[in-house]
Amino acid sequence: MMGAIPTAPGRLPLIGHLMGLARNPLAFIASLGRAADRGLVRIYLGSAPMYVVTAYEPADTLLAAQAHTLGVGRMFRQLDSLIGDSLATLEGSAHLRRRRLMQPPFRPGQIPGYGPIIRRGAQRLTESLRPNVPVCIDRALYRLTVSAAAEALFSVALAGPVVAEVGRSLPVVTRSVALRAFLPEAFERLPLPLNRRYDLAVRRLRHVIEAAIDQHHAMSPAGRNLLAALCAGRDAESGEGLTDGQVRDEIITIMLAGTDTPAAVLAWSLYEIARRPEVERRVHAELDTVLDGRPVEVSDVARLPYIGQVLTEANRLYSALLLMRSTVTPVPVGDAVLPPGSDVLLSPYLIHRDHRFFDDRFDPDRWLPDRASRIPRKAFLPFGAGPHKCIGEAFAWTEMIVVLATLCSRWRLRTAPGRTVTAQPSVVPRPDQLLMMPEPRR
Repeated sequence: MMGAIPTAPGRLPLIGHLMGLARNPLAFIASLGRAADRGLVRIYLGSAPMYVVTAYEPADTLLAAQAHTLGVGRMFRQLDSLIGDSLATLEGSAHLRRRRLMQPPFRPGQIPGYGPIIRRGAQRLTESLRPNVPVCIDRALYRLTVSAAAEALFSVALAGPVVAEVGRSLPVVTRSVALRAFLPEAFERLPLPLNRRYDLAVRRLRHVIEAAIDQHHAMSPAGRNLLAALCAGRDAESGEGLTDGQVRDEIITIMLAGTDTPAAVLAWSLYEIARRPEVERRVHAELDTVLDGRPVEVSDVARLPYIGQVLTEANRLYSALLLMRSTVTPVPVGDAVLPPGSDVLLSPYLIHRDHRFFDDRFDPDRWLPDRASRIPRKAFLPFGAGPHKCIGEAFAWTEMIVVLATLCSRWRLRTAPGRTVTAQPSVVPRPDQLLMMPEPRR
């Protein structure tokens, strides 16, 4: 019964809800939580309906029990020219085989091997800061996560050109992809500046990754890196490995997923710590007790629970706005049925603001074990759920804790006076030029 799903207010003839989405994406998405009934609301982009999931119950149904009924969705189809044959775009048995092939280097037990890369990046950023010299911390953290991902993927000798090109071209892609996903597919064929910039960025990214793969084969560099693991991986049943084109697509997918989100969560964590003296005091007390002035090690991650709570809370408040899927068959959700071919938008941003389980405060203590146990497990989906859950969760989590602990061990970071920090819509909301003033702790 499609009548069971309400339509969001503000729909206009011909363009549907495009005006509200274009004018203020964050405000529009927030309004959908109020308009939804039992966690579902319908919006129109032009004449095409989309179904937005705003609560964990229908999200759980779709991501777990009904996962086999969903395709990857228009947003990932729009990325086909960039990450065509990758874990993000494959479906069904092909996705399962690829995930099994790629899983070994991402298992938690492998993460300590990447510790030196993570520590180096954190230390470089920490040592680059100067007392009372303002730094645009969101950009600095993005450079850090790009560099860490590149060094984990390649040998250090091959990472430099990749870091430079990813820093230039990947932001063009991430800014463009969400807009392109909400516009008719014919839009991407128009000779518009936005499309030309996007196509150029795609070509440049693919070229620099292909060049690095060719150099890797020629050099056979020693040491642990993800590229070597991807090239050496074999499917358990067929014995087949990845082609160079598939390796390229997976590397670009990893760079997309492993840079923007950790950088944004780290920036928002520093922003929230700076606004809350009690949170800052507890962060510093934990670091002083556990580390006693020595550098952070990967083995310290489990011994820094409050740092983890701060990052978890920042991840909750500043989550992905929308994850897009599409239905392959009729999908029952509650007392409604989504027809095949429907675009479904799951919003972690709204699910993580469900007032049945969360208030609007920044409260790291909500993730204390006794309080967190009262939150339904699927009401918090920072890395997704089901078959498409992020494969790099353990790496990202370790990186965020090590970086935040390293920075806060040495510096207090204050938001520059006279500036209003706003959230900039992207795949994950990012602070718009978060200028901070470093103050030495000792």
